[in-house]
Amino acid sequence: MGLMSEDMECCVCLQPYSRREKIPRMLHCKHTFCGLCLQAMSRLQSGLLTVCCPLCRWITCTEPSLTLPGSLWVNTEIWDQILDRQQEEEEEWKGANRQTQTTTQRRRAEKEAWIFPFQSRRYSLSNEAISHNRTDR
Repeated sequence: MGLMSEDMECCVCLQPYSRREKIPRMLHCKHTFCGLCLQAMSRLQSGLLTVCCPLCRWITCTEPSLTLPGSLWVNTEIWDQILDRQQEEEEEWKGANRQTQTTTQRRRAEKEAWIFPFQSRRYSLSNEAISHNRTDR
């Protein structure tokens, strides 16, 4: 089952999930949010760490001795898609970077083609002026 693009971002902070900071974690109701938002929404109540799902209001309880990320499952369907999407983005970036480098090199060559004839001409004029000044003395 393919995921839609809106499934690839946390609906609380609207940031895309990642494998480092915005890890997709599932509450007991099976709704998924990034670990940072879940941590921010968690409350310590009656000796339990609780998170109320912002979509269905189901309350997920964990033991306070466990960290919230350690007690909630990672949504593996999204986790696997993150890697695929990151690889695609890296390939796109590399392709765009190669194209930018080629464009930059072409522009530099065009600029040099315009600058260097004038510089060499200035250089030869200044050499002529120097030699002319030497003969005048």
